[in-house]
Amino acid sequence: MSKNTNQPKRETEFALNALMEIPSQYQATIELKLLGALTGNSPGTVPLPPPFAYNYKVSVCPICLTRPKDLAFGCGHQTCCECGVELSYCPFCGNLIQTKIVLR
Repeated sequence: MSKNTNQPKRETEFALNALMEIPSQYQATIELKLLGALTGNSPGTVPLPPPFAYNYKVSVCPICLTRPKDLAFGCGHQTCCECGVELSYCPFCGNLIQTKIVLR
């Protein structure tokens, strides 16, 4: 995070980046059977299912909300190729897009 930006902007950028990690972390806890595991004297718990409208296996493009993410920018954000092909600036962080990587 840049040192020359104000505190609220740094906090906003941190929160956005943290929220973008949640789907993959949730999927990892399910696959590793960490959610709902019995530990010590804790009561048995069962993990909640993921929200039915969101597909954690293949994340959908945050722009069109229909196609899978298959294009990554140098800043780390992702869209589908159809939405991202014409972009010059990242719609999420505003950085100039210098690198586009097709993830197919």
